[in-house]
Amino acid sequence: MKELFIEYQKNFPDQLLSDTVNVYQFLEKNRLKAELQILYEREELQTISRVILLLSFVSQEDMKYTFQETIKLLEVSVTTSMSTSEAERCFSMLKRIKTFLRNSLKKKD
Repeated sequence: MKELFIEYQKNFPDQLLSDTVNVYQFLEKNRLKAELQILYEREELQTISRVILLLSFVSQEDMKYTFQETIKLLEVSVTTSMSTSEAERCFSMLKRIKTFLRNSLKKKD
């Protein structure tokens, strides 16, 4: 993550921001950009390697009102699965549960 912070500090990813705001229309583009620019400047954040840790850091009491749009974006990132394999595992587990329940029901005569 450190490399991205350094890169985005020098050259902000405006196209990525626009794409993100188009998908998540509840985000305020200008405010989010300002918040992210501030975060990219902070050296202590460059050592954070996981989104959940960044969310925890930004959600601290003294910063949660300052970084409201960033918190929304991070919460979406944390709750959205990054691959389809997680969804496939869930469906596989549901299939096993369904089979178990079907087999455990007593047949009525």
